[in-house]
Amino acid sequence: MEAESNHKYDTTDYTKIDPHFGDKETFAKLVKEAHSLGIRIMVDAVFNHCGPKFAPWQDVLEGCTALLDAIGGAIHHIGNIHKYARPEDVPEHTLFVITTDGMENASRRYSAQQVKEMIQRQKEKYGWEFLFLGANIDAVETAGHLGIAPDRAVNYHCDSEGTRLNYEVVGQAVAAVRCSAPLDEHWKDAIEEDFRKRQKRR
Repeated sequence: MEAESNHKYDTTDYTKIDPHFGDKETFAKLVKEAHSLGIRIMVDAVFNHCGPKFAPWQDVLEGCTALLDAIGGAIHHIGNIHKYARPEDVPEHTLFVITTDGMENASRRYSAQQVKEMIQRQKEKYGWEFLFLGANIDAVETAGHLGIAPDRAVNYHCDSEGTRLNYEVVGQAVAAVRCSAPLDEHWKDAIEEDFRKRQKRR
């Protein structure tokens, strides 16, 4: 993990190897040589420490939504985990759930086109499923700009009731995918019904 200090508790990027410890090529070589000797590598990290330049913390301070950076960084990170895992440890199905309560306005690393291409690649090459749940935006339109189909996007109310319903529905979707059941367009019916019902009251 990349950090600025010697003690490395002030993480700036969990997806990068700190230059003091090496780089991706060195790590790949270590993993390859360890595997040749029957040794497995487990990467251990402490995710409750970060530094002032950690991007999500900067978003909190600035009140911004770096949606593209969050999606792109997560796809890259999870893709690397799968890449370096033993074949038997790579999940048969990957369900990538994007939940946001605001419009993109702060990304610095990834553009919408880059994220769209990443999503397309993961869907076509590895069979990943992507769901997009958005509040305070047009979720279907926003998801469409990223290459996510309308039947995989839904608007929700960003309050305790709407968030609770999100967890319930996504939990059911995860259970279905894990059982290799098809995820049809009705996965989001409960969220859409709640959104329409309460939208009329406002």
